[in-house]
Amino acid sequence: MLQAAVFLDVAGIRRPAQEVLFRCTGRLPCASGTHSPAGSISKPGVGIAHLALTAGAVLGCRVCRISRQKRLSGREGTSRRHAGEGATWHIGRSAASDPVAALREVICTWRASMQQVPLPADGVPQHSFALVFVPRRFAADLEKMSAELMEDLCWPDSAPFVTALNEGSFLLLCTQLSEGKGQTDKFAPIATFLGRAELEKISALALDPEIRRDNKLKINTTVYAAHAFMQRQPQQVGSILVFADLASGARAVQRALALLDIAYPSAAKAGLVVGREGQHPPLALGREACGQGGVMAVLLPGLLHSAISLCGCQPVGQALEVADCDLQQGGFIRTVVSAEWEAASLDSEVQKVFALPPRRQIVPAAAALRATASLAGVGAEESLWVGVPRGSAREEGEWRVGPGAGQWSLYRWASTTAEGSIVLEGDGPGGDGLCTKGVRRLQGFSLKPDPGVVGQLDARFQLERRTRGAPGKPYATLLLAGGPGAAASVGDETLYDGCAYGAAVIGPAGFNLGRDEPPGAFSYAASNQRPTVIHRQAVCLAMLCTKD
Repeated sequence: MLQAAVFLDVAGIRRPAQEVLFRCTGRLPCASGTHSPAGSISKPGVGIAHLALTAGAVLGCRVCRISRQKRLSGREGTSRRHAGEGATWHIGRSAASDPVAALREVICTWRASMQQVPLPADGVPQHSFALVFVPRRFAADLEKMSAELMEDLCWPDSAPFVTALNEGSFLLLCTQLSEGKGQTDKFAPIATFLGRAELEKISALALDPEIRRDNKLKINTTVYAAHAFMQRQPQQVGSILVFADLASGARAVQRALALLDIAYPSAAKAGLVVGREGQHPPLALGREACGQGGVMAVLLPGLLHSAISLCGCQPVGQALEVADCDLQQGGFIRTVVSAEWEAASLDSEVQKVFALPPRRQIVPAAAALRATASLAGVGAEESLWVGVPRGSAREEGEWRVGPGAGQWSLYRWASTTAEGSIVLEGDGPGGDGLCTKGVRRLQGFSLKPDPGVVGQLDARFQLERRTRGAPGKPYATLLLAGGPGAAASVGDETLYDGCAYGAAVIGPAGFNLGRDEPPGAFSYAASNQRPTVIHRQAVCLAMLCTKD
């Protein structure tokens, strides 16, 4: 009886009532109630007797939404979707200043994109995962908005629903639906939060005698415990989206990223470091906010291709040789080597007595960097950033370090001490696991927005994918911008299939096209993957793909 009920939509196409109801509400009708695609009953009492009235009302709402979509065309509330084989991507945006109006507009545009999707052969797609980016003006309502969106979309608790704070102007909803053919629960997307408490649980789980007894492959017990904690084996994970909160310190985030690297070495990773607005939590999983700092990891079965490059900044002068610094217990750069020689070391009488080579002057780092910036025409100290090398001198000599984001890790010049030392913002390079044996040189950078960087990176990215024959079929591309310079370089937030701003981006520098085969061992060498690190003043293009 349900399948026999047929209605005409606004285009005059005959559609079953079940399909019409799903397209406009995201719910499935049944004899006992209106169900979400996952099977959870959400409005009891709406049965067969009310099907005609419900579908008629839905069709009327559909006409209203289509006309509203036309009125919103070309403005901030529009939505786009791209489809790959077995996966569809849906977007809803809103720049409204009122949270209620923004939620209403996001739902409206999201449902408008749903109406354009050809349904699979079995009639209704399955919920895969959802990303919600909440602007700073709604930071206090982040948890509430996440719960309301889940309720309005009838989103099942079994599918990841991740909400993150966005420093952009849009409230953005992105969902991925799949046909679900041959997809079992062990290959479905799953999300987990890795904070200090969760990392300690994994460490304790690695010492559990039962876990050690079940470890038949005799792999690293911490890796085996991570698989058990996150309920996924390496062959079940093709890529990982990560969203980090630095509230508990950069070292906790770096520890979580390193754990993901060793546990899932062949899975490509990309993401965003979200900012904070006061004491409000910037991340939420489902209906619960994550108050403590850490990493939100969304483990996906599909592939991920990424491209990361510095953006919105330019080098200032030549690199300076560092004489004295402390980057492990704090971000302090005290003195650098000047280009001028010490007068005493050039005295011929001194040379005759001591036979020492000439020495260059040691000067305070702040004064030397200011002088270099002044010669380059940069006068504002607040716009200066300090870059430290990511690799060692040996790695640079062997061409194992790429230029730009692969060569420099940038930090804001936070303040200057009375002695003229540079104080870097946050935990400095030590928090990111860099400069464990000191630093040889530093490079000054100034903020300079460049709208052409994203387009050039996209063109090189597409060329690299075609040249190397990247596996997978893309269905969505996310643009992630980290830092004020990178955010100012993005002219239009609606260019790609989702755009979000944060404090930094996460992923390996340069191009990363992932791997389509399972790992052979749990090490970087086996997967040939570069470590997942944090990049400030950079942009990331993350292309989500289904497997061939």
